[in-house]
Amino acid sequence: MAFEEEMLAHALARVAVVHGHQITETSGVSLPVPRTPFPRSPLAEATVLLRKRG
Repeated sequence: MAFEEEMLAHALARVAVVHGHQITETSGVSLPVPRTPFPRSPLAEATVLLRKRG
């Protein structure tokens, strides 16, 4: 899971560097680049949270 997190964070960082200005200009928001490690929840807890949010 750590590898996938690092890969995703790296990919988003590159997109932000290369296209961040255009994204902000077009949509009015900046592209957030997540920090690793990502927050984690046990599957049972995540299921409860998702059900509460519909």
